[in-house]
Amino acid sequence: MQYIACEDLNFFWEEKEVMKFEQMWKEGLCITDIATALDRHPNDVVVLVIDRRKKQKIQPRDGGLLGNRLRGVS
Repeated sequence: MQYIACEDLNFFWEEKEVMKFEQMWKEGLCITDIATALDRHPNDVVVLVIDRRKKQKIQPRDGGLLGNRLRGVS
């Protein structure tokens, strides 16, 4: 028997969503705020983080997935 991991996640992203994600990542927004803004489950966004980091499109940041600030907090 074979098991398919994460088959319930959405791996499809529009280019504009990826660009918006990258900007929010740079701004330090937490992963849940990014997910809310993109109308995605946080797990979908985590997969995008892995992809964009592997391709060196985003850099590690203070706070990791949690970021350094929440939406609306300076």
